[in-house]
Amino acid sequence: MRTLTNILIIVFLAVQLLLPLRGFIHNPFETRARFSWNMYAKKHEVKVFYYYLTPRGDRVPINYKTHFNNPARATLVHHRDTLPEFHAYLCDAIKQLDQRNQLFGEVISRVNEGEEVELVTHRLDLCSAPNYGVNLR
Repeated sequence: MRTLTNILIIVFLAVQLLLPLRGFIHNPFETRARFSWNMYAKKHEVKVFYYYLTPRGDRVPINYKTHFNNPARATLVHHRDTLPEFHAYLCDAIKQLDQRNQLFGEVISRVNEGEEVELVTHRLDLCSAPNYGVNLR
């Protein structure tokens, strides 16, 4: 019984030590590091602009933060793994206005004041694009 307890303690400690290392190994645009000790080690800056085109060609800006209960946390979706789901949600929202509306967006992210990375294919209808317009690399 004592051996089993020791093994469980070792496994628990190994997981606690190894899990946060993921934030340093993976691509910073895919790893948010929200639940580890390095969550404050990365500074994410995001420039976001969404709009839809009406059937007449009018460009209507979308304040995407109004779709969140807490607007301050809206930028948490701006990562490659969560953006497609958010774009699907926005597409459903504008389709309720008119089936012919098209969604466009620009999402530019920067980590630790490094190079800016375009996360969304600019000038492409996000509702009809593969992966909802989110660039995979």
